[in-house]
Amino acid sequence: MKKKIYISVINDLVTDQRVQRIAASLSKSDYTPFLLGRKLRKSPALILNGVEIKRFKLLFNKGFLFYAFFNIRLFFFLVSRRGKGILLSNDLDTLPANYLVSKIRGWKLVYDSHEYFTEVPELSNRKLVRAFWLQLERFLVPGVNLAYTVNDTLAKMYSAKYGLKFHVIRNVPGKVSVMTTYDLPPGFSGKKIILYQGAINKDRGLEEIISLMPRLDDTVLVIAGEGDISVKLKELVVKEGLESKVHFTGRLCPQKLHALTKRADLGISLERKSNLNYYYALPNKLFDYIMASVPVVCSGFPEMKRIIDDFKVGMSVKSDNKELLYEILYEVLHNTEKRKEWQENCILASQVLNWELEEEKLIAVYSELGLVFLPK
Repeated sequence: MKKKIYISVINDLVTDQRVQRIAASLSKSDYTPFLLGRKLRKSPALILNGVEIKRFKLLFNKGFLFYAFFNIRLFFFLVSRRGKGILLSNDLDTLPANYLVSKIRGWKLVYDSHEYFTEVPELSNRKLVRAFWLQLERFLVPGVNLAYTVNDTLAKMYSAKYGLKFHVIRNVPGKVSVMTTYDLPPGFSGKKIILYQGAINKDRGLEEIISLMPRLDDTVLVIAGEGDISVKLKELVVKEGLESKVHFTGRLCPQKLHALTKRADLGISLERKSNLNYYYALPNKLFDYIMASVPVVCSGFPEMKRIIDDFKVGMSVKSDNKELLYEILYEVLHNTEKRKEWQENCILASQVLNWELEEEKLIAVYSELGLVFLPK
């Protein structure tokens, strides 16, 4: 009987493609992945080949009690498991339970930091809460056995901070064969499509894009995802009379999202420099656009700009300069010669920026724990 690697994350797992990809890759080892997350009232069913899944139902959905109860449920589930296992904690909010179990059971603990957690916008104006998470990070992270994160900048920062080597496993997609379609509402088909995919949270540049839509003729904005400001943005669209220019899809399964992305003319990732997490981010949507051969307009922050400059797949911009942003959007949408070049470069970049290659790095990292990867 194969041993288990318990992979915990605080979301409902449905759209977390990084966690799903890593679980699928680890299923090729001499361990069986066991995914642990939360179950929301509207969470759809989830089945992944070769992966066991359990999602906890919680009484609270946000705040201290939510994080506390999730970790309590996670701790008692993990500490009661029979046999031996490995723990994989995704982000700081699942690390307390995993850390305690690793000490009690003597199991190896792996830490995957998806972002600069203590610098997320939700903590930027909450000094006491941020201080709590910082203290927790300082206490827990040095005690993990293996760590990795999503880009070089964060890896260097964490390594210097905690004296622990952080590897880099980028959040890149697998090579995708789109087997489904995505139908836009009447009036949206046949027009140029600007696509935003991901969490709809503050300081993602979405208000600025919406305000520019009246000036972009024959162009629509499609926002795929959900988040803290979804309702606010929908109200803004109605207030400005832009229902025929802006479409919200809600949360989409990966297959539908891939199909929609293939239809786009331009993908955006326009985070603002309101916090260090955004400033040092390397969002997975960048790689999703590139895999779909969609030119990108992104913030001119270090990691994102490096991808744009290295692979020549679009343009970077200061998202708070609205006039410059408009000019760049217009250029990317209407410069036929440059569009063809960017699209061709996306195809070349996708031969490098894909999970099939990134998985080889993941296997090498986990081999440090003694995991054996089995031939398929």
